[in-house]
Amino acid sequence: GILELDLTQLPRPAPSPRLCTATARELPWISWPWCRTPVPALSPLNLFRKRKARGWWPCTMQEDNGPRLSGKVELSLELLTAQEAEERPVGKGREEPN
Repeated sequence: GILELDLTQLPRPAPSPRLCTATARELPWISWPWCRTPVPALSPLNLFRKRKARGWWPCTMQEDNGPRLSGKVELSLELLTAQEAEERPVGKGREEPN
């Protein structure tokens, strides 16, 4: 499957894999599909303003009759300034994977 995320219009993630769904009716995934009662569509996140996002996003696959859920991805996204990234390096001192 494919998951493309626009960091200025990031769909709100599901808090758990069980609640992470995507049907043709729910794509693009802007509303909270796990709510049983109708709610107004929540505005997408702008990661450049919020700086952090964590949760589950659906991956979809295009088929003849439209998109279908093909998997789920758990992501933690955090934007850092160049100075913050230098102060908190990630992955240094780790060995190559076997």
